Order: sequence, then C-alpha cells, then structure tokens
Amino acid sequence: MSRRAPITAELDARSLRELGEAMELAGDAAAAGVAAGVSLTAEATAFVEQLNVPVDTGALRDGIEIRYSASGQNAQVGIWRPDLYYALFVEWGTTIRPAVPFATPAAEKARATFPRNVITEVRRKVG
Repeated sequence: MSRRAPITAELDARSLRELGEAMELAGDAAAAGVAAGVSLTAEATAFVEQLNVPVDTGALRDGIEIRYSASGQNAQVGIWRPDLYYALFVEWGTTIRPAVPFATPAAEKARATFPRNVITEVRRKVG
C-alpha cells in the first residue's frame, strides 16, 4: 500500500504579516496571545470537522487530532492514522461514492476566522 498524505488544515501565525512588528514590540505577552488564537482556531476547526464527518463506526471522527508546534504558534488539524486512509475517499469521493467533504469546509472557515482570533487574543494578552 502506498503512503498517502494526511488530510490536514494548517494554522501558522507567521502568515499574518500584520503581527510581525506588533510581536516585536509586545514580546512574551503577544506570543502567548498568538498561541491562544491558534489554539482557539484549531479547536474550532477540529470541532467542525467532527460535526461534519460521516459516522459509521466513529473511527474517523475520533481520529481527528490537533498537533501543535513547541511554541504553540502553529497547529495542524487532521487525520494521520494509517488505518484511516479512507478519509481521503470520504472527503473527495470515489467513482462509486460521492464526496462528503468535512475537512475542507472546516479549513475554509478557519481561514476566515484565524486572523481575527489571533488579533483578539493578542490584544487580550497585551492589554
């Protein structure tokens, strides 16, 4: 069996250009705010995926995980377990089964809310 890429949504605060200068000025409090914004968005993304994934045995739903970087300023929401390879077939469909997207809509929602979540949390921490 070939190794397949996992289905993931990546949230990386480094993509928010507006934060660069503010982070330098605010220091540790701002870094904690970024990590809180990343966590808030990652948790919401995982929740939306779990709500939308079709449930037969519950394995796909239970296989949705969040992985954080050491700094907490980067997170990936996805399914990495090799035995859940069929998540790709559920998300994108096959020639005999229609697609039931659960990760893509959650990632699109995260893309829209991520900047606001980070900025709100940074403001909360920095004061």
